[in-house]
Amino acid sequence: MHSVCLREAQPQDFAQIAEIGIAAMIEDPLLAYFECRASPINPKENPEHTRALSSYIQFTLYSSWYAGGVIKVACAPSAHCIEPSTRTSLNQESVEERILAAAIWMPPRKRVSNFDPFTLLRSGGVSLAQNVGMAGLSRRWIEYPPIVEHSWKQAQWALEDGKNWSPLDTWSLTMAFTEPAYQGRGLMTTLIRDWISSVPGEGFTLQASTTRARDFFYRHFGFELLDRCKVGVGHASAKGLPETKGPGVELFTMLKRNVERKC
Repeated sequence: MHSVCLREAQPQDFAQIAEIGIAAMIEDPLLAYFECRASPINPKENPEHTRALSSYIQFTLYSSWYAGGVIKVACAPSAHCIEPSTRTSLNQESVEERILAAAIWMPPRKRVSNFDPFTLLRSGGVSLAQNVGMAGLSRRWIEYPPIVEHSWKQAQWALEDGKNWSPLDTWSLTMAFTEPAYQGRGLMTTLIRDWISSVPGEGFTLQASTTRARDFFYRHFGFELLDRCKVGVGHASAKGLPETKGPGVELFTMLKRNVERKC
């Protein structure tokens, strides 16, 4: 890619980021589970089917931002996104920015609180509730948190200095995605590496929801797999869809150590 730049996103960017997220995260099993999705969806057949996914991504963007998170994006002028064979003098001069990838980071000791109704409401909580229903809210805010918390406790026990460390001491990667047409071009690698290098001496954590994401963060950045956990066991498939006695959605608890603090 030519002329790709990295910057922090602002709320006026969130609608465009959410559009990219819909295309990139449409098969994410954890989001499918949170949405209580009954079957695979095809936005080309019916764009309305992506309403729940859109509201969830936008809610994540706004709630993270209000809670002090950092949303980094990789973007390019639209002229550089046009194939050379189809460029004209008109679109060549266009400099309208196009966001191609995004990553949402929460700083150490800053997380989105489940007990802050003001932030939840102004982040689009009502719209989210309307789109995923009480069952979806229950999955995200009642079932999911204790399972992940237990997984991190297991991870702490696996660390040599785990008693003196907490995942809250790290930068947490909440969500990351690249527009499908630009995947495989190193955008996400550049975006993540840039942020990691900008905060030296810090640790980084994430909960990967696919083996592809797990392998990507291990291979490119040295994230360690410390534990595994599952949500939806007994009533969801590995893809997050309804399945009686299903295996549930597997999550991978991962850490990039802070070498200065041994964690």
